[in-house]
Amino acid sequence: MIEYYSLMPAVANNKKEDLMISLCPFQYIKNSSLLSILDRSKSDQEKRVFLLDKFDLAVLPTVKTLNIPSFSCLHRGFGEGANIVGGYMATEEISARAAVNLAIQLFNKEKIGIVKIRDLEKEYVLDWTCFSAYNDYDIKNVSSNVRIINYSFHDRYRKELYFLIGLFILAFIVISTILLRIYRHSLIEHKNLNILQEAHKRLTLSTDGGQISLWNMHRGEIEFDDHFIRLTGLKQRRFTQTDLLKYVHPDDLQLLDPYNETLYKSPSIQILRIRFCFNDKNDYHWYELRCRSLTDAQGETMLAGIMQNIQEVVEREHQLILAKEIAEKAELKQSFLNNMSHEIRTPLNAIVGFTNLLVESADEIDQDEKKSMLEIINHNNELLLKLINDVLEISHLDSGNMDFDIKVWDVTKIIKEIYFQYQSLIQPSLQFHLELDETMLLPVNIDRSRFIQVISNLLNNANKFTQSGYITLGCKIDQTRNEVCIYVKDSGKGIDDKELMMIFNRFYKSDEFGQGSGLGLPICKVIIEKLSGRIEVYSEVGKGSCFAVIFSIANKGNDKN
Repeated sequence: MIEYYSLMPAVANNKKEDLMISLCPFQYIKNSSLLSILDRSKSDQEKRVFLLDKFDLAVLPTVKTLNIPSFSCLHRGFGEGANIVGGYMATEEISARAAVNLAIQLFNKEKIGIVKIRDLEKEYVLDWTCFSAYNDYDIKNVSSNVRIINYSFHDRYRKELYFLIGLFILAFIVISTILLRIYRHSLIEHKNLNILQEAHKRLTLSTDGGQISLWNMHRGEIEFDDHFIRLTGLKQRRFTQTDLLKYVHPDDLQLLDPYNETLYKSPSIQILRIRFCFNDKNDYHWYELRCRSLTDAQGETMLAGIMQNIQEVVEREHQLILAKEIAEKAELKQSFLNNMSHEIRTPLNAIVGFTNLLVESADEIDQDEKKSMLEIINHNNELLLKLINDVLEISHLDSGNMDFDIKVWDVTKIIKEIYFQYQSLIQPSLQFHLELDETMLLPVNIDRSRFIQVISNLLNNANKFTQSGYITLGCKIDQTRNEVCIYVKDSGKGIDDKELMMIFNRFYKSDEFGQGSGLGLPICKVIIEKLSGRIEVYSEVGKGSCFAVIFSIANKGNDKN
């Protein structure tokens, strides 16, 4: 019993301490009394147990008072509140089983002879209710063949229950945290959904009120939103590129190919105005396509954008353009009349005045004065003639009645000829330079006489507005653009930024009282544009100006002059 119930004390220094087993009833304790046992120390009592060899009610109060484990060799009082921890005994179950077996034999009238008195089977039993009252003993040390009674589920699986409770608390915390995060996430999603719904409402109102339809194109298929039905009257919202082209105006079909190429090459928004007709009345309306290329989740390129009916906008723009043209023509006429009256009156006043003096007082004027007056009259005649020629020339240019004899000419030779011609015309106080590689061959499609007229006008202006310094006539080539640039550069007074925006306007002059009609630069600009070139100007006040005429270089296979 001591071995099975682990009643052996701790082993220290390989020495086993003695364990006192007191046999009951009380009188079996030799040389001891109840009072002497009660006086013993607690440490001494921990080494004592009671072993009951018979059931004696007088012993039980003593066992309870001493608080010492009690074990028994018989089942009486065990499990009946007698504070018996356990023992090696024939339990009631064994006794009942033996009685039943004997009763069965008797009922079956088996010949068993005279029943002999024999020992019943015994087993080790332990009452958990009593055993758990002693903290000094551990259930782990109880042998596995000891049967435990009154062993509650909570006590049997205490650690497992604590583990499950801890696991439950941990799971509860984790689940609560997850649910809280899900709840917060749902609140955010709900808020975002409300924002999206509000944005969708506004977008719907905007697209509906602005006659706009959203569309996207993926793998050659174009799909419009529901607004397309109200916008066009068609019930179909999904098209292939070929199906959609039949609604496009024939003159606008050529615009779609370069538009598609630009969309796939450039990530920026591309805009195209095109005419569609979605009914059988051949009634084309202007629509504006705004689109950009996107990449989907699979990495494929798709197009997305909007389609808006801009028929009213185009009609208003057309009306504004017509009104602007009418206003410009009226302003141009008024400006023409004002400038012409001023420009013509000035030389005519000189001509009429000096002519009247020569007629009325011819005898009183000496020959030198007559000669001076005739020179003034002749000079004003030339100014008046030039003004009339400029007006006629720009009128011909505007009407398209002026013919151009365009051929391939070597600009190098022409520039060199102009330089030699103007060497004697430039003011002696100015340095006249030529910047030209005479070995270069620069073929350009131009009208030779008109080109010389433009360069001569630029040289005359430079000579007129440059008091000191230099004038440079030059030519250079831009290999990257395949262009040639002919320029006239001076060190004159320069032009400020405000005037640079107006110098090509007709009749504009920086000095209202200076000579000239204000048509020279406008004529030059029109001529260069007719020759498929462009004219540019760079200037800085106090440092000078540079006027440049730029043409594309002609193909080498053409004839050259």
